[in-house]
Amino acid sequence: MSYLLDALRKSEQERQQNVPNLHTPIQEWEAGEESESRSPWLIVIAALLAVICLLLALMLWRNQTVNDAAPVPVTAASSAPSASVSTTPAATTPNSEQPIKVREKPSLPVRTGNRVVEKAPVVTANKPAPANASAPEFVIDGPVPRAYELPRDLRSEMPPLTMNSHIYSTDAKSSFVMINGSSIEPGQTLTPDLKLLAITADGAVLEFRGTRFLLPAMSSFEP
Repeated sequence: MSYLLDALRKSEQERQQNVPNLHTPIQEWEAGEESESRSPWLIVIAALLAVICLLLALMLWRNQTVNDAAPVPVTAASSAPSASVSTTPAATTPNSEQPIKVREKPSLPVRTGNRVVEKAPVVTANKPAPANASAPEFVIDGPVPRAYELPRDLRSEMPPLTMNSHIYSTDAKSSFVMINGSSIEPGQTLTPDLKLLAITADGAVLEFRGTRFLLPAMSSFEP
């Protein structure tokens, strides 16, 4: 590039020197015209050379940038880290149901002759009791008199009775009675001497001092 600039400067100086003035002889002026006629070609040639040099410099610069940007090849064995596979144990989910407690009986030594032999421990599982144990049902084995059919002296000692509610079902657990404003189930007592034995379709079977009688459904009894 410096050579081209020097050439352009020299050509410009020669052109200025060749410009005629009042003191320039005619022959020198003619020679200057010839050199001036050649100067445009020199400028064109210099410009072309400059363009060519610029193109070459641009191509070299692009090649250099491409070479710099190219990745350095590395071997897969050296660059890739060694893969390690680790297995984790599967998470155990706790059982939602409660385990049955097992009670182990201690082993007892058994003497046989001169040797003592220990029996293997016997494992017994605690069986859960049934959730709904039904109460024993009262069985009526014969006709039961009504309350007003009892002897007079016994009736006089009985308290007044009024059945406020009566629900009977073939399922004993669904049966229900209310006597004297109190809910009562078979096996329970109204007074120390009066006990409910069963609930039937006709009413409630009660027992007073060992004597059974029937209180009809939704009825009242006055001694």
